[in-house]
This record gives sequence, structure tokens and C-alpha cells, in this order.
Amino acid sequence: QIKQNPHFINDYSIFAIKYLTQTYDFEQALSLVDNIEITNESTLYKLNILQHQGNDEDAIAIIEKLLINPKKDKWFYLILRNSAHYFNYEDAKDNLNECLKYFEKNGSLFDVATVYNNLSVIEIWNGAKKFSAAKSNIKKSINIHLRISSNEIFEPYWNYSVLLFCENNYADSLYYINLSLDELPHRLELDIIAITLNKWICEYALGIIKLSELYENIKSAFNKPIINKDPWIKFQVKYNLYNVEKKFIGFSEINYDNYYIEKQKKFTGFEVFYKVKGIDISLSLSPNWRY
Repeated sequence: QIKQNPHFINDYSIFAIKYLTQTYDFEQALSLVDNIEITNESTLYKLNILQHQGNDEDAIAIIEKLLINPKKDKWFYLILRNSAHYFNYEDAKDNLNECLKYFEKNGSLFDVATVYNNLSVIEIWNGAKKFSAAKSNIKKSINIHLRISSNEIFEPYWNYSVLLFCENNYADSLYYINLSLDELPHRLELDIIAITLNKWICEYALGIIKLSELYENIKSAFNKPIINKDPWIKFQVKYNLYNVEKKFIGFSEINYDNYYIEKQKKFTGFEVFYKVKGIDISLSLSPNWRY
């Protein structure tokens, strides 16, 4: 006789929550996570959902409460790893270095690789003075992912492409964008939209596509209803479309939310504002937290 798993319902709910989050059914995922025991693990999944929904106010409140008297298990450090964009640069760096120490001693190689990736995200965000450190951390992350044959190598590839773009090395940037797209799971449609925006901008910088093609490409992303599921992705699309449209036809009636621009005054982020051929653009970075 097979012994029944007393945690079956909870385990099944966690599997369902992770699946629903990856398929962007955030409301259903949130309803499930609110019906299971509150632990650091369930809190991690809830925070992922809230971040996708752009509900930073509730996410920050949960993190602040968690930090008062934390139970420092694996899930706590995953939350700390995932929440750099709710701290200023120095605090985010300290948190990620604390995660790195924990996972080097208690975690898997994959965990270590993800922390190196997230360190590179805040370093690229912080500007050229941190590019050397970012490059070192990205390479560490890539080498570990190669060693363990992880397809989540798409994230450091993605971030390396942004760093190279910011160094005006557009050809190598496009190379790493394509490497990232080759590894990116097809079900992660929002992530594909974000990095494809980067690709179009890079192709325009290289002269592979014209301004008219860049405009039509971004407009095609704007017309995909799925971008409405994630405010950050929606911002990336609308901000870039607004600026490209102004350059192409002289004006734009696109309205984008200034939230992610204003947020950078207080916290780190995973968008890099840059200028290419006189156009203000936003390139997306890829932190390990979305799933």
C-alpha cells in the first residue's frame, strides 16, 4: 500500500502556482498562494506574482515585515536575491553579497550563478564605472551555467548583451542577444518580447534595419494584448515606441507611465536608459526573480 503524502495538497498547490505564474495567470496563482501555509517559500512565490503585477507597494511591505525578524533559510535568501530592485544600490549589493556567501556554503551551483547574474544587473544599471565588475560577475554566471548545462544561461547572456551595447559594441551585443533567444523557453512570451525589443534596437544601431522597420516592429509588440499583463514589459514597449515614433513621424500620442523612471531615484532597476542615433531608448536587463 502506497503511503499517502500528508503534504500532497500543499505540494500540488505550489506546483500549480509556479505553473500559473510562468503562464502569466497571475490572479489564479495569487488566489492559490493565499490559501496555503505562510512560509518563506510561499512568500517567495507571492512576491514573484506581485512583482509581475507591478504591485510594488504590497511587495515592499511584505519584504520590510520579513526583515524585522527573519528566519534565514534558503527561501529567505532567494527572496533577498530577488528583491534588489526594492533597495538602493549599496543595500542591494550588500544583500546580494550576503546571498552569495550563503549559497556558496549551503546552496547549489545554480543558486550561486543566479546571484552572480543579479549582481551584474545592478552593476550594469549603476553605469559605466561598474561595467568591469559586471563583466566579471556575468562571466562567472555564464561559466557555471555552462558547467551544469542550464538553459537559464539566457539571463547572463541577455545582460552581457546590454553591457556590450552600452560599450557601443553592437555586433557582439547582437551575438549575445541571439544566444539568449536560443536558450529562452518559448513559453516565456513576455521575456521574449523584452529581449526582442533589445534586438530590434541593436539591429537599428548596426544599420541592419531602418528607422521605419524599427517603428513597425515595436508597434507590433505594442499591439500584443499580453503586454498588459506585466506593467514593466508594457512600459518597455510604450517608452521605446513613444521615442521611436517621435523620431519617425515627428510626434507621438503614446502615453507611458513615468513610474519606472521615477523609481530609479530611490531603487535599483532592470532597465537601462540610453541613446542610440539621437533616440532615447530603454534596454531591459534580466534578473533572476521572474519565476
